[in-house]
Amino acid sequence: MIQLLKPLTVLTLMAFFDLAFAVSVYECEDPEGNRTFEDHCPPGTAPVGEKKYSTGSSKESSKADISAVLYVVPECDSCEEVREFLTMRGISFTEKNVDGNPELQTELKEKAGELKVPVTLIGETIITGYNRQKLTAAIEGTGVSSPQTEKPAAEEKPVPEEKKEELSAQ
Repeated sequence: MIQLLKPLTVLTLMAFFDLAFAVSVYECEDPEGNRTFEDHCPPGTAPVGEKKYSTGSSKESSKADISAVLYVVPECDSCEEVREFLTMRGISFTEKNVDGNPELQTELKEKAGELKVPVTLIGETIITGYNRQKLTAAIEGTGVSSPQTEKPAAEEKPVPEEKKEELSAQ
């Protein structure tokens, strides 16, 4: 547990200060074959792999910059799936219940061309139904990155022998 806290503390502090550089995480193996992930390999272990992670940039847009509207009705499974999709990605949205509301029904029909839910507006993109690919594409189309939709900026490579010796000595 303590071995995990050190790298996690470093990553947390970097995220808190929003620094834009890469972090190296080493996979270390002890003589019994147990493996751990560390910022450097402790004595008695040998590095067997290394990953570099980009921590991002403070210039990236915030997910709060996304303008999203979700048209729903009660007891709608697809509506719930879209709601959960947006919530899990940290996207704030305005939810409009069109059930029994003629003004919202007219608004929905004007925007989507039909009276069908769920309808999600992300920026200028209209998505009818629950379609993860279209929702993800619409979010990415805003230029705002969402951690759950990004591929991690990880570069995995074996550790050179001379570096293994150097890290094992630390």
